Amino acid sequence: MSRKRVIQEIKRILYLPGVKIEGMYTHLSAADCKDRTHTLLQLELFDSLINDLKKEKIELEICNAVNSAGILEYPNSHYDMIRAGVSMYGLYPSNEMDRSRVKLIPAMTLKSIISSIQSIQISN
Repeated sequence: MSRKRVIQEIKRILYLPGVKIEGMYTHLSAADCKDRTHTLLQLELFDSLINDLKKEKIELEICNAVNSAGILEYPNSHYDMIRAGVSMYGLYPSNEMDRSRVKLIPAMTLKSIISSIQSIQISN
């Protein structure tokens, strides 16, 4: 879908009765990868959409893009809010993350007692 068509669709939705759009977000699906190509393109497109909406006098209260990896790797893209997920538990989103910037410490451990051990025979 073209950017112009996207803007038209957003404008159409804005004027539906009973609908109030307060914000928009995207999810950075590859923000935890060393190759930044996809994420940088995604942020560029998101910025462009925000700017195109502003030109149409559509200002959204909340724009959001970053998850745990985005918080750590893309500090200039925090917009109006962030979505801390796994990093809240002191874990890095992936092994490809630069761990030198922020030292995360695991916030919990899981402990259990073995209650039963059974042998299972599998036949073909």
